[in-house]
Amino acid sequence: MAAAMETGSSSKRALVADINLVPFIDLLSVCICFLLITAVWVQLGILEVKQSQGTSAAVAEGGFEIGVRLVSPAAVQMELRKNGRVWQRKKVVASTLKELQAAVAGVAQEFRARAKNQVSAALLTPNASVDYGYLVALMDTLRRNEITNLGVVAVGGSR
Repeated sequence: MAAAMETGSSSKRALVADINLVPFIDLLSVCICFLLITAVWVQLGILEVKQSQGTSAAVAEGGFEIGVRLVSPAAVQMELRKNGRVWQRKKVVASTLKELQAAVAGVAQEFRARAKNQVSAALLTPNASVDYGYLVALMDTLRRNEITNLGVVAVGGSR
C-alpha cells in the first residue's frame, strides 16, 4: 500500500510508496492458467463444418455424397447420391442414440463400399423436432467412419 510517512522533524514530508505486488502476481498467474486451460479445451472441441449451399465447398465435382435426413430422434433417412441422382436409399430406425449411431455407421460403411471409397461429403438435414445433440452425435459418427467433409443443410432447405 502507498503510505506517506514523515521523516525526521523537518517540515518536508518524504513519500514512501510501498506497493504490495503479491496479490497482483497471484491474479495474473490465475488469469494465465485460465487462458492456457481454456485454449486447450477450445481446440479439443472443434468440429469443422462447411456451408452446404451457395458454395462448392461441401461436395467435390463428380464425387459421391451421403445425404442424412434426421426425421425424428429415432429415425434417419440416408441416401447415396452422385450428381444429384440417388443411387441407394436406406431408412434407419433405432430406439436409443447408441443404436442409431451404430446403424448409421453400418449404412455409411455400406455406402462407402458401394461408392468404392469415393464419398466426398455428407450433408445432414435435421428436422426441427430433433435435438442438437443428435445432430452432433451423428456428425461424430460419420467422422469416425472417415467421412470428414460434413455440411449441414438448414431446416426446410433442399438439396
